[in-house]
Amino acid sequence: MVMVSAWAAGAVEFSVSACESDACEAVFRKRVDPGRSAERGFLDQAVGLERWAGREIVLRFQAHPLGDAGVSLPVWADPVLGVPRARDPAARNL
Repeated sequence: MVMVSAWAAGAVEFSVSACESDACEAVFRKRVDPGRSAERGFLDQAVGLERWAGREIVLRFQAHPLGDAGVSLPVWADPVLGVPRARDPAARNL
């Protein structure tokens, strides 16, 4: 989300990288343009991190203004990490 007071500043790129030691890999990247009403407010997103299962990593959340605006007010809110529950093969799906 980009704060209302910065909507006129233009688009922002949000990104998340998974880092192990000094090596980081982008796992998410999204351009948000608050000039478009559909891109205002919080936008839920999901990212698979299965590749790093069982390993210690750092998630780096970043946001950068695009274009010549130079200043914006991007906001991340409540990142949630979830672990899928293993399905019981004996359970019925009816």
